Amino acid sequence: MRNNKPGQEIGFATDALKTLYAAAGFQIMRYEELVGVADFSKENHRLVKLVAQKAAS
Repeated sequence: MRNNKPGQEIGFATDALKTLYAAAGFQIMRYEELVGVADFSKENHRLVKLVAQKAAS
């Protein structure tokens, strides 16, 4: 069941995931933020596509 109000922003701020992954030692290979229909709510939300690779130790 959904605990947030319709239209309420959920998730991370813009570029937050990219920053967190980079700080954790990942190389960002691809990063996109777009608006589209989310599968969890069937409403328009900002969606993030992130592909990252862990740097070799």
